[in-house]
Amino acid sequence: MKHILIYILLAFIITSCVDEIPFENNKLFDKIAISGQFTNVSGQQIVSISEIPNENTLSQANGDPIDNAKVKVVDDQGKEFAFTYAAKGDYLCDDMGVPGRSYKLVVELGDRIYESSSHKLIEAGPIDSLYAIPETESFLTSNGTVSSKKVASFVVNDHLVNNDGPTNVIYRTEVEFEFREVSSRPSPPLKVCFLKAQNDYGRIQIFDPMDYPDNRLVRNTVAQVDHDYRFQYFFSFLLRKYAVDEETLTYWAKIQKIISGDQNLFDPPPGKFDVNIKCISHENENPYGYFTVAGMSQKRIFTNSAQLGYNIVQFCGRFGRLPNECEDCLLLGASSSLIKPDYWIY
Repeated sequence: MKHILIYILLAFIITSCVDEIPFENNKLFDKIAISGQFTNVSGQQIVSISEIPNENTLSQANGDPIDNAKVKVVDDQGKEFAFTYAAKGDYLCDDMGVPGRSYKLVVELGDRIYESSSHKLIEAGPIDSLYAIPETESFLTSNGTVSSKKVASFVVNDHLVNNDGPTNVIYRTEVEFEFREVSSRPSPPLKVCFLKAQNDYGRIQIFDPMDYPDNRLVRNTVAQVDHDYRFQYFFSFLLRKYAVDEETLTYWAKIQKIISGDQNLFDPPPGKFDVNIKCISHENENPYGYFTVAGMSQKRIFTNSAQLGYNIVQFCGRFGRLPNECEDCLLLGASSSLIKPDYWIY
């Protein structure tokens, strides 16, 4: 039950909440899950829709994607923003919101209409500074001994305020690295690949400005990444900052307890899971749903082994048989691409 709940809740790291449904600890139900976000940055609007299976269905564990819904966001002046189906239950929109305006989600699926509560888009404000530092992290091995490894820690200094005052903040992180082929073949057309991945799955970075003196984060570590071959050339770290309301912060504080494992086996569930989406056409249906309206800002930095002061770790050694990925870097993962991002400055 826990892993499916986490999938649903982490589809989008920022959500908000109004109405409540009980935490169900012993049974899975056939239900629809709708999650998404609407921000002030183009290319960040996404809604994901899937069916949550029960123990008697043959559906995949994370739910069958739904591809025939009509999806739109409506603002407080009646303007509509249409979403287009992309793939795997994801619907996208290139429009963007305006700070100070309010937005709600509307989904039509057959004779059912789902609607979220309306939320004001809060300005996020810029991120003050972001940098990487080399550190050594200790860990317990499988045989009970203590060992250590080198990591890159990414540290942020930030002021959790906007023009209206203190602001609740959620951070998301994304990493990307450059990989260059090495081949034993004569005169191969060597390629350069770029690989991107979310770095925060299962981790929630939430901050209430009232918990920090002068509403400031000072030298706060938002992520640690193992130092390995990904740092041989250039490694990109992207920090996204979302401004959210008090209800959203409260919701994620509850979810954070479940994901972090802070609860004791005998502790009760942390209250109820809150949702902000209703089925307005069938009042007895209670969908899983979290739709977030939030202002966003971001900052990207680059680093590598040389800048961190670490020895270079190579994936493609010069001795013995080369891994297949060294002769075809597209084999490194689904996100591997030959297209150099326009923000890649090296």
